[in-house]
Amino acid sequence: MILACNTSHLFLPQIYKKVPEAKSAVINIIHSCVEQISKDNVKQVFLLGSEGTIESKVYQEALSEKGIICKVPQKEQYVLLRNCIEAVKQNKYSDEVKKSFQELMDEYDVPIILGCTELPILYEKYKDGIDVTVYDPLLIALKKLKEECENE
Repeated sequence: MILACNTSHLFLPQIYKKVPEAKSAVINIIHSCVEQISKDNVKQVFLLGSEGTIESKVYQEALSEKGIICKVPQKEQYVLLRNCIEAVKQNKYSDEVKKSFQELMDEYDVPIILGCTELPILYEKYKDGIDVTVYDPLLIALKKLKEECENE
């Protein structure tokens, strides 16, 4: 099982306490992403995600355990992130959304985690001109699941 929502991973420990056998059935997209970043020997990343994902520190804590520095947007930039996420949810793209997304993607010259389900969709739409390594946690988890299925 894969939870597509990054923020929902905050509740996995509570679920595992109530249903311990669920732990072996869930592929944690955050852990899969952090494992890949660590395997790639990346030392610093920039996390783009929802306010819930950023403020819950689910990525920052997992990355810190691997010695990886995680930069996050300033609180003033949350409105830009929210507008980008909502544009995907509502299928309403504009030059303003593109500009905001590119501004966020250009914030730091380090690999970026697209830590919200909607952001990889926006990335695919606006990736021309963006020259940075991007980690899509859901895609990484799906590749992991595929490898596990092929090895069975």
